[in-house]
Amino acid sequence: MNKWQLESARVISVISQKGGVGKTTSAVNLSAAFSLSGHNVLIVGTDPQCGVSRSLGFGHDQLHGGLKDLLSLGLDFSDIKHKASLENLTMVAPDAHTMDEESNYKYLMEMSIDTFVDAINEARSIYDTIIIDCPPGFGAETKAALSASDSYLVPVQAEELCRDSLTRLLSFVDELREQRDRHLTLEGLFMTMTDNRTLMSQHVATRLDEDFGDDLLRTSIPRTTRL
Repeated sequence: MNKWQLESARVISVISQKGGVGKTTSAVNLSAAFSLSGHNVLIVGTDPQCGVSRSLGFGHDQLHGGLKDLLSLGLDFSDIKHKASLENLTMVAPDAHTMDEESNYKYLMEMSIDTFVDAINEARSIYDTIIIDCPPGFGAETKAALSASDSYLVPVQAEELCRDSLTRLLSFVDELREQRDRHLTLEGLFMTMTDNRTLMSQHVATRLDEDFGDDLLRTSIPRTTRL
């Protein structure tokens, strides 16, 4: 039994239709928090912008393979993983830096979703918790991540346009759940970049509470340069 008292890892994707809402920051800090609490954690960055690897201190020249190699060469996570500075925290990134590499990576993700899902399933026996950071939107990387996940988290920036995008996002997940015939639960929505001194933050918080009730987590992430 793992830290969740489950037979295999719990896999959680962090997703949003919009960019710049704090997905990567949330995924990295959540992974670090699980690691510090004793979980053996794998964080998988599926965004070719490589925010996860940069956040954990890995430059381009420090990566030795990534998801593009897993999808094209039949490698598994043990071949492309990178040990982070925190104990119990391991990272996998796309390692696709040129325009050609990124284009090929996205194509491979579209065509090889089941390969990605199989790799995640193999990793379930090794880790307690697997966090998948997704790029903005509903592209191949997000579809693959959700297809491999048990649940998902949605960061919501304290702005009206971000709140407005939630209905479409939740509909997309419902459609994918039916297509993939997968049990996929919403862990919750949580507000990011909040500033309770502003009317906008207060307004968005009130509307989210009205529209989504129990799905809105009570913890919110304040706007802070330290974080």
